[in-house]
Amino acid sequence: MKVVKCFMKLAAIGLLAVSILVGVLPLYAENKDSISGKKAAGWTSINIGKVDIKGDYTYAAATGTFNITGYGSDIWNSKDAFHFVYKTMKGNGQITARIVNAEAVNEWTKVGIMMRKDLTEGSQHASVIFAPGNNLACFQRREDQLKGSFSDSVSSKTPCWLMLTREGNIFKGFVSEDKKKWRFIGTDVINMPETIYVGLAATSHAEKLCHASIDNVSTGALKKIEYMTETDRRRASITPDKVLDIERIYKIEYGQIKRPKLYMNMVRPVKKLSKPMPALIFMHGISGNIDGDVGMFTHFAQQGYFCVTIQYRSLQDCKCAVRFLRSKAKEYNIDPERIGVWGHSLGGEVAIYAGITSHVKELEGSVGWDKYPSNVNAVCSLAGPTEFTGDMSMSKFIDKNDPPLLILHGKNDEVIPWQGSQRLYDELKKVGGDVTIRLFDGLDHSSFNVDHYEMVKEFFDKCFKYIC
Repeated sequence: MKVVKCFMKLAAIGLLAVSILVGVLPLYAENKDSISGKKAAGWTSINIGKVDIKGDYTYAAATGTFNITGYGSDIWNSKDAFHFVYKTMKGNGQITARIVNAEAVNEWTKVGIMMRKDLTEGSQHASVIFAPGNNLACFQRREDQLKGSFSDSVSSKTPCWLMLTREGNIFKGFVSEDKKKWRFIGTDVINMPETIYVGLAATSHAEKLCHASIDNVSTGALKKIEYMTETDRRRASITPDKVLDIERIYKIEYGQIKRPKLYMNMVRPVKKLSKPMPALIFMHGISGNIDGDVGMFTHFAQQGYFCVTIQYRSLQDCKCAVRFLRSKAKEYNIDPERIGVWGHSLGGEVAIYAGITSHVKELEGSVGWDKYPSNVNAVCSLAGPTEFTGDMSMSKFIDKNDPPLLILHGKNDEVIPWQGSQRLYDELKKVGGDVTIRLFDGLDHSSFNVDHYEMVKEFFDKCFKYIC
Protein backbone atom coordinates (compact mmCIF):
# COMPACT_ATOMS: atom_id res chain seq x y z
CA MET A 1 0.00 0.00 0.00
CA LYS A 2 2.85 2.40 0.87
CA VAL A 3 4.45 1.61 -2.48
CA VAL A 4 1.21 2.48 -4.29
CA LYS A 5 0.85 5.82 -2.41
CA CYS A 6 4.46 6.68 -3.15
CA PHE A 7 3.95 5.89 -6.82
CA MET A 8 0.80 8.05 -6.90
CA LYS A 9 2.69 11.00 -5.35
CA LEU A 10 5.48 10.68 -7.90
CA ALA A 11 2.93 10.48 -10.70
CA ALA A 12 1.21 13.62 -9.42
CA ILE A 13 4.52 15.47 -9.27
CA GLY A 14 5.32 14.32 -12.79
CA LEU A 15 1.91 15.43 -14.04
CA LEU A 16 2.40 18.85 -12.43
CA ALA A 17 5.80 19.23 -14.07
CA VAL A 18 4.43 18.24 -17.47
CA SER A 19 1.47 20.60 -17.03
CA ILE A 20 3.80 23.51 -16.33
CA LEU A 21 6.04 22.66 -19.28
CA VAL A 22 3.19 22.46 -21.79
CA GLY A 23 1.48 25.56 -20.40
CA VAL A 24 -1.61 23.93 -18.86
CA LEU A 25 -0.83 25.53 -15.49
CA PRO A 26 0.73 29.00 -15.11
CA LEU A 27 4.34 29.27 -13.99
CA TYR A 28 5.09 32.26 -11.73
CA ALA A 29 8.62 33.45 -11.06
CA GLU A 30 9.49 33.16 -7.40
CA ASN A 31 9.80 36.61 -5.88
CA LYS A 32 12.65 36.15 -3.43
CA ASP A 33 12.86 39.90 -2.86
CA SER A 34 9.18 40.41 -2.07
CA ILE A 35 8.27 41.73 1.34
CA SER A 36 5.38 40.72 3.52
CA GLY A 37 4.02 42.14 6.72
CA LYS A 38 1.51 44.64 8.05
CA LYS A 39 -0.52 46.77 5.68
CA ALA A 40 -1.94 50.27 6.14
CA ALA A 41 -5.66 50.51 6.86
CA GLY A 42 -7.59 51.84 3.87
CA TRP A 43 -4.77 51.23 1.39
CA THR A 44 -4.53 48.54 -1.30
CA SER A 45 -1.65 47.64 -3.60
CA ILE A 46 -1.41 46.24 -7.11
CA ASN A 47 1.20 45.52 -9.77
CA ILE A 48 0.15 47.39 -12.90
CA GLY A 49 1.28 46.42 -16.41
CA LYS A 50 3.87 43.82 -17.37
CA VAL A 51 5.58 42.96 -14.10
CA ASP A 52 7.79 39.86 -14.04
CA ILE A 53 8.75 40.21 -10.38
CA LYS A 54 5.90 41.25 -8.15
CA GLY A 55 6.35 44.32 -5.99
CA ASP A 56 4.81 44.67 -2.54
CA TYR A 57 4.79 46.91 0.51
CA THR A 58 4.69 46.87 4.29
CA TYR A 59 3.56 49.57 6.67
CA ALA A 60 5.29 50.49 9.93
CA ALA A 61 2.55 52.10 12.01
CA ALA A 62 4.98 53.38 14.65
CA THR A 63 6.71 55.65 12.12
CA GLY A 64 3.98 55.91 9.48
CA THR A 65 6.39 54.52 6.88
CA PHE A 66 5.49 52.68 3.68
CA ASN A 67 8.35 50.39 2.62
CA ILE A 68 7.74 49.65 -1.05
CA THR A 69 9.34 47.38 -3.62
CA GLY A 70 8.61 47.97 -7.28
CA TYR A 71 9.44 46.37 -10.60
CA GLY A 72 8.68 47.38 -14.17
CA SER A 73 10.02 48.93 -17.34
CA ASP A 74 8.83 52.50 -16.68
CA ILE A 75 6.08 55.00 -15.99
CA TRP A 76 6.26 56.51 -19.46
CA ASN A 77 5.29 56.03 -23.11
CA SER A 78 1.77 54.63 -23.66
CA LYS A 79 1.90 51.82 -21.06
CA ASP A 80 3.14 51.77 -17.48
CA ALA A 81 4.66 48.93 -15.46
CA PHE A 82 5.04 49.57 -11.73
CA HIS A 83 3.79 48.86 -8.20
CA PHE A 84 0.98 51.07 -6.92
CA VAL A 85 -0.19 51.50 -3.31
CA TYR A 86 -3.49 53.34 -3.52
CA LYS A 87 -6.90 54.41 -2.26
CA THR A 88 -9.75 56.21 -4.00
CA MET A 89 -10.38 59.96 -3.88
CA LYS A 90 -13.56 61.78 -4.89
CA GLY A 91 -13.55 65.33 -6.21
CA ASN A 92 -10.93 67.95 -5.40
CA GLY A 93 -8.08 67.02 -3.09
CA GLN A 94 -4.39 66.44 -2.63
CA ILE A 95 -1.81 63.86 -1.62
CA THR A 96 1.34 64.72 0.29
CA ALA A 97 4.24 62.40 1.12
CA ARG A 98 7.90 62.46 2.09
CA ILE A 99 10.39 60.34 0.14
CA VAL A 100 12.77 59.20 2.88
CA ASN A 101 15.03 57.25 0.56
CA ALA A 102 14.85 55.60 -2.85
CA GLU A 103 17.21 53.02 -4.30
CA ALA A 104 18.50 53.84 -7.79
CA VAL A 105 18.84 50.41 -9.39
CA ASN A 106 18.79 52.30 -12.71
CA GLU A 107 19.24 55.99 -13.53
CA TRP A 108 15.53 56.05 -14.44
CA THR A 109 14.21 54.24 -11.38
CA LYS A 110 11.13 56.25 -10.39
CA VAL A 111 9.35 56.70 -7.07
CA GLY A 112 6.61 59.18 -6.27
CA ILE A 113 2.96 60.09 -5.85
CA MET A 114 0.23 59.61 -8.43
CA MET A 115 -3.40 60.35 -9.30
CA ARG A 116 -4.76 57.85 -11.81
CA LYS A 117 -8.02 57.38 -13.73
CA ASP A 118 -7.99 53.58 -13.37
CA LEU A 119 -5.71 50.60 -12.75
CA THR A 120 -5.01 49.69 -16.38
CA GLU A 121 -1.50 50.05 -17.78
CA GLY A 122 -2.43 52.81 -20.24
CA SER A 123 -4.57 54.92 -17.91
CA GLN A 124 -4.53 58.70 -17.70
CA HIS A 125 -2.49 59.93 -14.75
CA ALA A 126 -0.77 62.90 -13.15
CA SER A 127 2.31 62.22 -11.03
CA VAL A 128 5.15 63.85 -9.16
CA ILE A 129 8.09 61.52 -9.68
CA PHE A 130 11.51 61.43 -8.04
CA ALA A 131 14.19 59.66 -10.10
CA PRO A 132 17.16 59.00 -7.75
CA GLY A 133 19.55 58.89 -10.71
CA ASN A 134 18.16 62.07 -12.29
CA ASN A 135 15.86 64.87 -11.18
CA LEU A 136 12.32 65.36 -9.95
CA ALA A 137 9.50 66.21 -12.36
CA CYS A 138 5.77 66.10 -13.02
CA PHE A 139 4.77 63.30 -15.38
CA GLN A 140 1.36 62.95 -16.99
CA ARG A 141 -0.65 61.04 -19.58
CA ARG A 142 -3.47 63.24 -20.83
CA GLU A 143 -5.40 60.50 -22.63
CA ASP A 144 -5.58 56.72 -22.24
CA GLN A 145 -2.86 54.92 -24.24
CA LEU A 146 -1.25 58.25 -25.17
CA LYS A 147 2.51 58.65 -24.80
CA GLY A 148 3.40 60.30 -21.50
CA SER A 149 4.96 63.73 -21.14
CA PHE A 150 6.70 65.68 -18.39
CA SER A 151 7.00 69.26 -17.23
CA ASP A 152 10.02 71.20 -16.02
CA SER A 153 12.33 69.13 -13.85
CA VAL A 154 14.02 70.38 -10.70
CA SER A 155 17.03 69.04 -8.87
CA SER A 156 16.23 67.39 -5.55
CA LYS A 157 17.56 64.83 -3.11
CA THR A 158 16.09 62.70 -0.36
CA PRO A 159 14.51 63.28 1.99
CA CYS A 160 12.07 65.50 0.09
CA TRP A 161 8.37 66.30 0.35
CA LEU A 162 6.09 65.88 -2.67
CA MET A 163 2.58 67.22 -3.16
CA LEU A 164 0.06 66.65 -5.96
CA THR A 165 -3.22 68.57 -6.09
CA ARG A 166 -6.43 68.27 -8.06
CA GLU A 167 -8.87 71.14 -8.54
CA GLY A 168 -11.46 70.23 -11.16
CA ASN A 169 -9.37 68.87 -14.01
CA ILE A 170 -6.32 70.98 -13.15
CA PHE A 171 -3.45 68.99 -11.62
CA LYS A 172 -0.39 70.65 -10.06
CA GLY A 173 2.85 69.25 -8.64
CA PHE A 174 5.10 70.65 -5.91
CA VAL A 175 8.26 69.77 -3.96
CA SER A 176 9.52 71.01 -0.59
CA GLU A 177 12.47 70.51 1.72
CA ASP A 178 10.48 71.08 4.90
CA LYS A 179 6.73 70.90 4.03
CA LYS A 180 6.46 74.59 4.91
CA LYS A 181 7.37 76.34 1.67
CA TRP A 182 6.71 74.70 -1.68
CA ARG A 183 8.41 74.92 -5.05
CA PHE A 184 6.05 74.68 -8.01
CA ILE A 185 7.05 72.09 -10.64
CA GLY A 186 4.31 71.91 -13.23
CA THR A 187 0.62 71.78 -14.11
CA ASP A 188 -1.67 70.19 -16.68
CA VAL A 189 -5.32 69.74 -17.62
CA ILE A 190 -6.48 66.10 -17.63
CA ASN A 191 -10.16 65.23 -17.96
CA MET A 192 -10.49 62.51 -15.33
CA PRO A 193 -13.69 61.20 -13.70
CA GLU A 194 -14.81 62.50 -10.31
CA THR A 195 -13.52 59.44 -8.45
CA ILE A 196 -9.92 58.47 -9.13
CA TYR A 197 -7.10 56.42 -7.61
CA VAL A 198 -4.44 58.21 -5.59
CA GLY A 199 -1.29 56.79 -4.03
CA LEU A 200 2.38 55.84 -4.16
CA ALA A 201 4.18 54.50 -7.23
CA ALA A 202 7.50 52.71 -7.74
CA THR A 203 9.12 51.28 -10.88
CA SER A 204 12.66 49.91 -11.09
CA HIS A 205 13.36 50.40 -14.83
CA ALA A 206 15.59 47.34 -14.42
CA GLU A 207 15.47 43.54 -14.22
CA LYS A 208 15.19 43.64 -10.46
CA LEU A 209 13.17 45.30 -7.74
CA CYS A 210 13.79 48.79 -6.40
CA HIS A 211 13.17 49.70 -2.76
CA ALA A 212 11.84 52.96 -1.34
CA SER A 213 10.71 54.27 2.03
CA ILE A 214 7.95 56.89 2.10
CA ASP A 215 6.40 58.39 5.22
CA ASN A 216 4.02 61.18 6.29
CA VAL A 217 1.57 60.13 3.58
CA SER A 218 -1.71 62.04 3.74
CA THR A 219 -4.68 62.59 1.46
CA GLY A 220 -7.56 65.00 1.88
CA ALA A 221 -8.99 68.40 1.06
CA LEU A 222 -6.99 71.11 -0.68
CA LYS A 223 -4.98 73.34 1.66
CA LYS A 224 -3.49 76.79 1.28
CA ILE A 225 0.04 76.68 -0.13
CA GLU A 226 2.94 78.86 0.99
CA TYR A 227 5.33 79.21 -1.94
CA MET A 228 9.10 79.16 -1.70
CA THR A 229 9.53 82.17 -4.00
CA GLU A 230 7.44 84.75 -5.80
CA THR A 231 8.40 82.99 -9.03
CA ASP A 232 6.78 79.78 -7.77
CA ARG A 233 3.60 81.64 -6.85
CA ARG A 234 3.44 83.36 -10.23
CA ARG A 235 4.08 80.18 -12.21
CA ALA A 236 1.50 78.24 -10.20
CA SER A 237 -1.08 80.96 -10.86
CA ILE A 238 -0.85 80.50 -14.64
CA THR A 239 -3.91 78.43 -15.44
CA PRO A 240 -3.40 75.57 -17.91
CA ASP A 241 -5.88 77.08 -20.36
CA LYS A 242 -3.19 79.74 -20.92
CA VAL A 243 -0.49 77.11 -21.39
CA LEU A 244 0.12 75.83 -24.90
CA ASP A 245 0.32 72.16 -25.79
CA ILE A 246 3.86 71.43 -26.95
CA GLU A 247 5.69 68.79 -28.94
CA ARG A 248 9.29 67.59 -28.91
CA ILE A 249 11.02 66.76 -32.18
CA TYR A 250 14.38 65.03 -31.96
CA LYS A 251 17.44 64.86 -34.18
CA ILE A 252 16.80 67.49 -36.85
CA GLU A 253 19.90 67.83 -39.02
CA TYR A 254 20.86 71.48 -39.39
CA GLY A 255 24.40 71.41 -40.83
CA GLN A 256 25.11 71.17 -44.56
CA ILE A 257 28.28 69.13 -44.18
CA LYS A 258 28.69 65.38 -44.59
CA ARG A 259 30.73 64.77 -41.45
CA PRO A 260 30.11 65.14 -38.66
CA LYS A 261 26.36 65.44 -38.92
CA LEU A 262 25.02 68.23 -36.71
CA TYR A 263 21.65 67.80 -35.01
CA MET A 264 19.24 69.88 -32.98
CA ASN A 265 16.26 68.93 -30.82
CA MET A 266 13.15 71.13 -30.93
CA VAL A 267 10.45 71.95 -28.39
CA ARG A 268 7.61 74.04 -29.78
CA PRO A 269 3.86 74.69 -29.50
CA VAL A 270 1.76 72.12 -31.35
CA LYS A 271 -0.64 74.60 -32.93
CA LYS A 272 0.49 77.38 -35.24
CA LEU A 273 0.22 80.71 -33.46
CA SER A 274 -1.36 83.76 -35.06
CA LYS A 275 1.97 85.58 -35.11
CA PRO A 276 5.57 84.39 -35.60
CA MET A 277 7.35 83.16 -32.47
CA PRO A 278 10.70 84.21 -31.03
CA ALA A 279 13.28 81.42 -31.27
CA LEU A 280 15.82 80.44 -28.61
CA ILE A 281 18.96 78.37 -29.23
CA PHE A 282 20.53 76.68 -26.20
CA MET A 283 24.05 75.24 -25.98
CA HIS A 284 25.05 72.86 -23.20
CA GLY A 285 28.38 72.67 -21.40
CA ILE A 286 31.11 70.11 -22.04
CA SER A 287 29.40 67.40 -19.98
CA GLY A 288 25.89 68.10 -21.32
CA ASN A 289 23.95 66.66 -24.24
CA ILE A 290 21.03 67.81 -26.36
CA ASP A 291 18.68 65.08 -25.12
CA GLY A 292 19.24 65.98 -21.48
CA ASP A 293 18.51 69.66 -22.11
CA VAL A 294 15.06 69.26 -23.65
CA GLY A 295 13.14 69.16 -20.35
CA MET A 296 14.12 72.68 -19.27
CA PHE A 297 12.42 74.21 -22.32
CA THR A 298 8.92 72.99 -21.46
CA HIS A 299 7.94 76.23 -19.72
CA PHE A 300 9.42 78.39 -22.51
CA ALA A 301 7.56 76.51 -25.25
CA GLN A 302 4.31 76.47 -23.28
CA GLN A 303 4.53 80.27 -23.27
CA GLY A 304 4.99 80.53 -27.04
CA TYR A 305 8.73 80.20 -27.69
CA PHE A 306 10.29 78.04 -30.40
CA CYS A 307 13.19 76.33 -28.60
CA VAL A 308 16.11 74.27 -29.86
CA THR A 309 19.18 72.76 -28.27
CA ILE A 310 22.07 72.00 -30.59
CA GLN A 311 25.04 69.72 -31.01
CA TYR A 312 27.98 71.98 -31.70
CA ARG A 313 31.76 71.96 -31.96
CA SER A 314 32.48 75.67 -32.16
CA LEU A 315 31.13 79.18 -32.63
CA GLN A 316 30.74 78.46 -36.35
CA ASP A 317 28.20 75.71 -35.64
CA CYS A 318 26.16 78.08 -33.50
CA LYS A 319 26.14 80.65 -36.30
CA CYS A 320 25.03 77.92 -38.71
CA ALA A 321 22.12 77.02 -36.41
CA VAL A 322 21.01 80.67 -36.41
CA ARG A 323 21.15 80.78 -40.21
CA PHE A 324 19.27 77.46 -40.42
CA LEU A 325 16.40 78.82 -38.31
CA ARG A 326 16.22 81.94 -40.46
CA SER A 327 16.06 79.76 -43.56
CA LYS A 328 13.10 77.91 -42.00
CA ALA A 329 11.40 81.00 -40.55
CA LYS A 330 8.26 80.70 -42.66
CA GLU A 331 7.99 76.91 -42.26
CA TYR A 332 8.50 77.03 -38.48
CA ASN A 333 6.54 80.29 -37.96
CA ILE A 334 9.62 81.99 -36.46
CA ASP A 335 10.27 85.72 -36.31
CA PRO A 336 13.75 86.04 -37.92
CA GLU A 337 14.35 89.31 -36.06
CA ARG A 338 13.80 87.76 -32.63
CA ILE A 339 16.38 84.99 -32.28
CA GLY A 340 18.14 84.59 -28.95
CA VAL A 341 21.04 82.36 -27.93
CA TRP A 342 21.95 81.17 -24.47
CA GLY A 343 24.03 78.48 -22.89
CA HIS A 344 25.64 77.05 -19.80
CA SER A 345 29.40 76.94 -19.16
CA LEU A 346 31.15 76.49 -22.54
CA GLY A 347 27.76 77.01 -24.18
CA GLY A 348 27.49 80.36 -22.41
CA GLU A 349 30.86 81.44 -23.80
CA VAL A 350 29.84 80.47 -27.35
CA ALA A 351 26.57 82.39 -26.89
CA ILE A 352 28.51 85.52 -25.88
CA TYR A 353 30.77 85.24 -28.93
CA ALA A 354 27.70 84.77 -31.16
CA GLY A 355 26.43 88.09 -29.85
CA ILE A 356 29.63 90.14 -30.17
CA THR A 357 31.05 88.82 -33.48
CA SER A 358 28.15 89.24 -35.92
CA HIS A 359 30.25 91.76 -37.87
CA VAL A 360 33.31 89.47 -38.17
CA LYS A 361 33.05 87.64 -41.50
CA GLU A 362 36.05 85.37 -40.96
CA LEU A 363 34.26 83.75 -37.99
CA GLU A 364 31.18 82.74 -39.98
CA GLY A 365 32.55 79.35 -41.00
CA SER A 366 31.27 77.21 -43.88
CA VAL A 367 28.85 74.82 -42.20
CA GLY A 368 25.82 75.82 -44.25
CA TRP A 369 22.98 78.24 -45.09
CA ASP A 370 25.49 80.95 -45.99
CA LYS A 371 23.04 83.33 -47.68
CA TYR A 372 21.26 84.01 -44.37
CA PRO A 373 22.65 86.33 -41.65
CA SER A 374 23.90 84.89 -38.35
CA ASN A 375 23.37 87.91 -36.09
CA VAL A 376 21.38 87.28 -32.91
CA ASN A 377 19.04 89.63 -31.08
CA ALA A 378 19.62 88.75 -27.42
CA VAL A 379 22.16 86.67 -25.46
CA CYS A 380 22.29 84.98 -22.06
CA SER A 381 25.25 83.25 -20.40
CA LEU A 382 24.95 80.93 -17.40
CA ALA A 383 28.41 80.63 -15.81
CA GLY A 384 30.17 80.97 -19.15
CA PRO A 385 33.95 81.44 -19.27
CA THR A 386 35.37 84.67 -20.69
CA GLU A 387 38.54 85.39 -22.66
CA PHE A 388 40.59 88.60 -22.54
CA THR A 389 43.89 87.55 -24.16
CA GLY A 390 44.99 86.60 -27.66
CA ASP A 391 43.19 86.88 -30.98
CA MET A 392 39.82 85.93 -29.47
CA SER A 393 39.90 88.42 -26.62
CA MET A 394 36.35 89.57 -26.04
CA SER A 395 37.67 93.09 -25.56
CA LYS A 396 38.48 93.20 -29.30
CA PHE A 397 34.88 92.59 -30.35
CA ILE A 398 32.54 94.27 -27.86
CA ASP A 399 30.86 97.58 -28.67
CA LYS A 400 27.72 99.50 -27.78
CA ASN A 401 25.77 97.98 -30.69
CA ASP A 402 26.01 94.41 -29.39
CA PRO A 403 22.67 92.75 -28.57
CA PRO A 404 21.42 92.81 -24.95
CA LEU A 405 23.32 90.40 -22.71
CA LEU A 406 22.25 88.78 -19.42
CA ILE A 407 24.94 87.12 -17.29
CA LEU A 408 24.07 84.76 -14.42
CA HIS A 409 26.92 83.39 -12.30
CA GLY A 410 27.31 81.77 -8.89
CA LYS A 411 29.90 83.04 -6.42
CA ASN A 412 30.57 79.46 -5.29
CA ASP A 413 31.55 78.41 -8.81
CA GLU A 414 34.88 76.56 -8.52
CA VAL A 415 34.92 75.58 -12.21
CA ILE A 416 34.55 78.99 -13.87
CA PRO A 417 35.29 81.86 -11.45
CA TRP A 418 32.63 84.57 -11.46
CA GLN A 419 35.20 87.38 -11.66
CA GLY A 420 35.53 86.82 -15.43
CA SER A 421 31.82 87.53 -15.87
CA GLN A 422 32.18 90.64 -13.74
CA ARG A 423 35.03 91.88 -15.93
CA LEU A 424 33.00 91.36 -19.11
CA TYR A 425 30.12 93.28 -17.55
CA ASP A 426 32.45 96.15 -16.59
CA GLU A 427 34.02 96.37 -20.05
CA LEU A 428 30.65 96.32 -21.82
CA LYS A 429 29.38 99.05 -19.53
CA LYS A 430 32.42 101.21 -20.41
CA VAL A 431 31.53 101.15 -24.11
CA GLY A 432 27.82 101.73 -23.47
CA GLY A 433 26.67 98.14 -23.98
CA ASP A 434 23.28 96.79 -22.87
CA VAL A 435 24.34 94.28 -20.22
CA THR A 436 22.91 92.94 -16.95
CA ILE A 437 24.69 90.72 -14.43
CA ARG A 438 23.21 88.69 -11.57
CA LEU A 439 25.65 87.12 -9.10
CA PHE A 440 24.34 84.57 -6.58
CA ASP A 441 25.84 83.81 -3.19
CA GLY A 442 26.09 80.07 -2.51
CA LEU A 443 25.46 79.00 -6.12
CA ASP A 444 27.95 76.59 -7.69
CA HIS A 445 28.65 75.89 -11.36
CA SER A 446 25.82 73.48 -12.12
CA SER A 447 22.95 74.22 -9.71
CA PHE A 448 20.86 76.57 -11.83
CA ASN A 449 17.16 75.85 -11.37
CA VAL A 450 13.70 76.96 -12.48
CA ASP A 451 14.06 80.29 -10.64
CA HIS A 452 17.09 81.15 -12.77
CA TYR A 453 15.38 79.91 -15.94
CA GLU A 454 12.45 82.19 -15.12
CA MET A 455 14.90 85.11 -14.98
CA VAL A 456 16.17 84.05 -18.39
CA LYS A 457 12.64 83.96 -19.79
CA GLU A 458 11.80 87.38 -18.35
CA PHE A 459 14.96 88.74 -19.98
CA PHE A 460 14.02 87.40 -23.42
CA ASP A 461 10.40 88.55 -22.94
CA LYS A 462 11.67 92.07 -22.32
CA CYS A 463 14.16 92.02 -25.20
CA PHE A 464 11.58 90.73 -27.67
CA LYS A 465 8.65 92.69 -26.17
CA TYR A 466 6.85 89.36 -26.25
CA ILE A 467 3.62 88.25 -24.63
CA CYS A 468 2.15 85.04 -26.02
